[in-house]
Amino acid sequence: MQAEIMTVDHYQRLIDRGWRRSGTWLYKPSNDKACCVQHTIRLDVRQFVPTKKQAQIVSKVHRTVAHFETPSEAPLTGTTDEVAMEDDRTSDSNSDHGARDGNLVSELTELLRRVVLTAASSFSLPAERFDPNKVQVRESTGKQKLLADFSSPVAIQLAASCKKAGVPVDGVTQLANRIAAELAPMEAGAFGRVDSILDVSVSDNGYLNFKLKSPEIVMPDLGSEQSGGKSKQKVNEHKSNHPKTTPSSRLESILDHINKMEQDGDLTVSTVPSSFSEEEFEVYVRYQTVVHHDRRDKLSVKQYTNFLVESPLIPEPFPTGEGVGYGSFHQIYRTRKGQIVAVGVVDILPKCLSSVYLFYDPTFSKFSPGIYSAIREIYTVQQLSALAPSLHYYYMGFYIHTCPKMRYKGDYHPSELLCPITQTWVPLDKCIPLLETRKYGKLAAEDTTEYKLDESTVGSALNRIPILLPSGECRLPQLMEASQEVLKSPLSQYVTRVGPELASEIHLSFG
Repeated sequence: MQAEIMTVDHYQRLIDRGWRRSGTWLYKPSNDKACCVQHTIRLDVRQFVPTKKQAQIVSKVHRTVAHFETPSEAPLTGTTDEVAMEDDRTSDSNSDHGARDGNLVSELTELLRRVVLTAASSFSLPAERFDPNKVQVRESTGKQKLLADFSSPVAIQLAASCKKAGVPVDGVTQLANRIAAELAPMEAGAFGRVDSILDVSVSDNGYLNFKLKSPEIVMPDLGSEQSGGKSKQKVNEHKSNHPKTTPSSRLESILDHINKMEQDGDLTVSTVPSSFSEEEFEVYVRYQTVVHHDRRDKLSVKQYTNFLVESPLIPEPFPTGEGVGYGSFHQIYRTRKGQIVAVGVVDILPKCLSSVYLFYDPTFSKFSPGIYSAIREIYTVQQLSALAPSLHYYYMGFYIHTCPKMRYKGDYHPSELLCPITQTWVPLDKCIPLLETRKYGKLAAEDTTEYKLDESTVGSALNRIPILLPSGECRLPQLMEASQEVLKSPLSQYVTRVGPELASEIHLSFG
């Protein structure tokens, strides 16, 4: 259904019943009929326990973002039949949240994909001509081990794509050397800088070759699962000498990094009421064309405005009168030079900050913007709770257990899922064993009362729904009998999905 205007309290109560918004449209998945069941997920930020990986990413952003700047020109190319109208975070940020720990092959593959994405953009290579997901790093075998531990034909692949598209590039070897130079200073997760752990070279045929510098790094046996052997992984000795971190020390470190970046102006975040900005729109177009391969001619100002600017929520001040207040906002991430590198679209509600969408400059992808922005939004909730104590939850939309790319939302501990049967919140770790055995069903304890409306409750609520007509406000019993019969079934479904209390408060019109 579409909402013209709505109070933040009404929308808070709706999302606590499994609803979400996209622009001015409100929707609730029919999970009992869906192939991919979607459960509303939330985190109480007062209990947030960051992982080691999350702390490392924030630390990496702090160490390196001061020297980052976007290219002066970025191509606005891409293709798809329509824009992916996602309700939560983007699919690319999903992969950010799913970053892997301790697997050097995976880390190198991810880094190469980012470098190649930037290289393709600089050549104005149409996005449909090259899929960065095809980039692979392979572990060498047999005699190849004498030359390199790992290798990648990425430069050959990219050069071939450019040739087919009629895009001029230097030779394959020159292209491989360029990619190697870009890759060398990057951080390979917990392993450190690429050039500190690997010798990177280019073969005559254009392959990128990687040779381990230290025998202390032992790669996992990729075939061990089949052979029954055990995988071995070690990192450089200086890594193992670091003192072990605790969840509380990680959280303290994260807060220190974010505060320092804000104070120094290296990466600032401003929260502004949702409105159109040409500068933000340009970032959105680059993001959709490069990351999601959307066609440029499908990305109009109107489409963007309908999707990420328009909101039915009526702004309201906080109880103290301080701060940004409640409503729909854009969180704008700027570098020291004032460049917008990311925009998070959020709703600030009486109990929570609800994350709607994230888009960013594709060249910023090396900073894992999906994970960093989620941490930064959790930080925002912690700040806002000082002004509005009831606001201490972070909602990330829907958790889809059957979709691996959407499980990343469970990486923020300790999260809860909304049980669709009881309309109560259940710790995620208790839900996962149940979700492994069935797609849809009761997540709460067996003795928890099932939320079900009887006929008399629905019938009573039907008569209280405020209906707006051109002639004014009325109730169902005031309409002609024929109109009552036509409306009774859809209005009964409406009461069941929003609840009798909200149904009697929200004004309904049939336009």
